[in-house]
Amino acid sequence: MNPRRVFACLAFVQALSITITMASEKRSWIGFIVDKDTAQKISANPKGAKLVLSAYRKNEALQPSAQKNGYGLFVDDHLLYLDSQGNKLAVSTIKESAAKSGFYVSVQGVQKGDSIAVNSIREIDQSPVFEVK
Repeated sequence: MNPRRVFACLAFVQALSITITMASEKRSWIGFIVDKDTAQKISANPKGAKLVLSAYRKNEALQPSAQKNGYGLFVDDHLLYLDSQGNKLAVSTIKESAAKSGFYVSVQGVQKGDSIAVNSIREIDQSPVFEVK
């Protein structure tokens, strides 16, 4: 076999293994917890996302329909869905929060496509301040 082809194949396999390893590594994200229905509202009007996120109230977040449909983390102008463990942790975090709206958190886990396999969720005290114009 041609030595260049062997080298190219080995380089490809190594790059693939690095990509797979990176994809399965635990990491952190910081953003807002939001239920999937509210996330659809944000997707329909991305320019209003900051206003919707900062006004997202505890009673809205804990509605039975929100808990049934699940939650996501809105981060860097896109939504990452939480797995079933993440949904349970999101409900606990929202219930225990002193905040009445805008649940700003740090999520640790492993990203799988557009979802996060969640290990932990921790509320962050300092939510970003949004200017309403």
